[in-house]
Amino acid sequence: MIDVTTDYFSTEAEALDEIAAMGWNPLVRDIVLTEDEPLHWHDFESVIFIVSGSIRFADAHGAVTEVQAGSWFRGLPNFLHRELAGSNYRVVFGFKNKRSEFTMPINKDPALLGTEKALPRAVTGHKVSTLPFLTPTYQSCRLQVGSQ
Repeated sequence: MIDVTTDYFSTEAEALDEIAAMGWNPLVRDIVLTEDEPLHWHDFESVIFIVSGSIRFADAHGAVTEVQAGSWFRGLPNFLHRELAGSNYRVVFGFKNKRSEFTMPINKDPALLGTEKALPRAVTGHKVSTLPFLTPTYQSCRLQVGSQ
């Protein structure tokens, strides 16, 4: 689930100021999506400020989040999601990394998540987190019913 902060800002300049105060790199885009994107993930963190319109996206379980103008949220690395048709918005992205440092493709195949293929920056000499990607593990157990 993504935490969205609503009614946070009013203008594009305010969003740009927030990103500058973080020391991050801004990118302003107008986006119109006419069909659902495939499920994907990114290997970078971002902040997303919706300047006008709205964005709709779904997580890997199909839970839909809609974010309206004046709101912002943090895009976490390794979060499976897809943007949904009908999203029409102006956005200010903030990236910790420079766009020239991004690995390609930007939208990564879900099959690569959690594999060594998901860490191309290590191979190319870019900095990469050494923290493991955590996935839930399920262990079997035996339950005995009776008196002790």
